[in-house]
Amino acid sequence: MSEESRPQIVLIRPPLCIAKSTIALRDGLPSLSLAFLSAAAKGAGYRVRVIDAFIEGHDQVRSDSDGVVNIFGISIDEIVRRIPKGTPVIGLSLMYTHENFLYRELITAISRAHPESAVLIGGEHATFFCADLLSEFPSIKAACIGEGDDTLVDLLGNVLSGFPVLADIAGIAYMRQGQLCTTPRRDRIRDLTRLPLPDWDACGIERYLDNHISLALLGKRVIPVLASRGCPYRCTFCSNERFWGGTWCARPIDQVVSEIEEYIEKYRVEAVDFYDPSLVVNKQWIRDFASELIRRKVRVSWEMPIGTRAESFSRDILRLLKESGLSRLNYAPESGSEKVIRAIKKNLDPVQILRSMREAVLEGLFVRAHLIMGTPDQDYGDVFRDFVFISKSALIGVHDISIFPFVVFPGTEAYEDMKKTGLIDSEAFRRTLKTNSTSNPKGSYTWNRRFSGSMVYRISILLMLYFYFLQYSLRPWRVFGIISNIIRKRSVTSVDRFVYYLLSRKRALRTFVD
Repeated sequence: MSEESRPQIVLIRPPLCIAKSTIALRDGLPSLSLAFLSAAAKGAGYRVRVIDAFIEGHDQVRSDSDGVVNIFGISIDEIVRRIPKGTPVIGLSLMYTHENFLYRELITAISRAHPESAVLIGGEHATFFCADLLSEFPSIKAACIGEGDDTLVDLLGNVLSGFPVLADIAGIAYMRQGQLCTTPRRDRIRDLTRLPLPDWDACGIERYLDNHISLALLGKRVIPVLASRGCPYRCTFCSNERFWGGTWCARPIDQVVSEIEEYIEKYRVEAVDFYDPSLVVNKQWIRDFASELIRRKVRVSWEMPIGTRAESFSRDILRLLKESGLSRLNYAPESGSEKVIRAIKKNLDPVQILRSMREAVLEGLFVRAHLIMGTPDQDYGDVFRDFVFISKSALIGVHDISIFPFVVFPGTEAYEDMKKTGLIDSEAFRRTLKTNSTSNPKGSYTWNRRFSGSMVYRISILLMLYFYFLQYSLRPWRVFGIISNIIRKRSVTSVDRFVYYLLSRKRALRTFVD
């Protein structure tokens, strides 16, 4: 490979890890972070190659050494082979702490095969566990802390010129003479208009689209879009505040709609998933966005699958959103108990949520509610209030409900509180997360003072079964919708997802993908 064609940086998204007992489909998604980073580096004039280890081997499944986790994607040896010899910089996107065991194996293999390369790491796991990783792996020259677009570009200039002064780069951590050094936190990018569009071509987006792999799992060609960054809320179970800061910044509506139009023309996209942690912060923004889609006659289905603060939407806004192409509205009340809501700092009113969900159903939107079970101080009284909330949800016509066990993640207020009280040891915590996901019955670990992990799981399942029994008893015609989804290979509700899970268990570790 000539010097002119050799990449100056190879960006890597590691394979996907899912506990074998997890009741879920494969959750691999297009990596927005790599797509943004690749675009930033190319925009600064650097040659970039992206290795998305998941999508490049999404039909390959193997087990970890303990036999408890399925690993989806190409092998570590194959990843290493695909890195051109002499690549100056190798960047790793390390997002999830439960995959820490695989990250360590990957870094070790890269360090052995490419000792001349400088390794850079970023992502949520790298941000919150940079001290452990930097002290263990001398090949890691720096960790990006938080938002990485500008930081990566500065680091590339520094590395390729021989590491003159790392201390001058904001927003990084590195080792110097055996000591951890951190520079001042980099200011957030407030003007999102200066960011280039994600470099999807480098990230294998056509493979995701052709295989209908997305967060929404609608059996369509779905692409992620990010219309904002940051979140102004302070939920104790979420790491957004510590990773992004408390500032919410939105892109201009014209730019977002133009991006969607480009994807429709270029990739034949049928639907858009907004990955924003909190797209609905400014009601006027979301109203104007819907109006612009309608004005420009953009024919696309869109949704906010992560969940949103839609409880303040009026009936006319809901009608406008549906007209613009909103297909499903995911509410995230987290609990029917005001005590639990206050404890997790969600700051919402369950009554207002129910009112908004009812109006959304009346407007013809598919409505789902997300709840959390097993928060630290939850008791039987709170579970009963969840029961009442779920009953009312079924009565007003909510279509689907998801109940996830409460999991403590690094970078959250809940994690820091439990660490202070000695309930969390870093290494033991990482081992716990390896098999403890939001939908893993056998690996569930409880953070609740009253309920065991298995009890949290059983309560969640019983409440969900009760919800489906009640709503299908009241609206039996919806059962035909489930049958239709299964025949058409579309995952719309948790029931569809569970059926696909059962199918996948019969296919010897192969998951069902449209």
